[in-house]
Amino acid sequence: MEYQWKIIGHGKQLNVLEHSLRTNSLGHAYLFSGTGSIGKFTIARDLACIIQCPNHFCKTCQTCVQVKKGGHLDTIELNDDGESVKIEQIREIIMRLNMTGQSRRKILLIKNIERLTDEASNCLLKILEEPPSNTIFLFTTRNSQEILGTVCSRMRIIKFTAV
Repeated sequence: MEYQWKIIGHGKQLNVLEHSLRTNSLGHAYLFSGTGSIGKFTIARDLACIIQCPNHFCKTCQTCVQVKKGGHLDTIELNDDGESVKIEQIREIIMRLNMTGQSRRKILLIKNIERLTDEASNCLLKILEEPPSNTIFLFTTRNSQEILGTVCSRMRIIKFTAV
């Protein structure tokens, strides 16, 4: 593998992502699906770091450190706090994604996207259908059946299983 991922296992999934990076065929939206606590969000965050890092995923530059700590201006991270994600939060995120950025790309990471209310899902669907240029969406889920089918159909789904 070209990148030094901080995860054990999931070689097939990592190869798919690396191939997309190598061939410049990265999709605009990914859904990492599988049981909880198997590294999906770690991989999503590492992918965000790879995309944002000007030094080929060095893990030490200011950009890498900011992405890892959730403080990078053009990498929006919505962790799972156990609460539903409401439409107001998605609208605020969409406003941020449509602002001028400082990086090559803007990235939205949402952990456990199934937490979105129906209204929030429909709001997100609109931006997935017509994403701002240079924007990538990285989502995780424990159960893709709980996500609107129209939302899932706009993403590349990568399935993860226990190692």
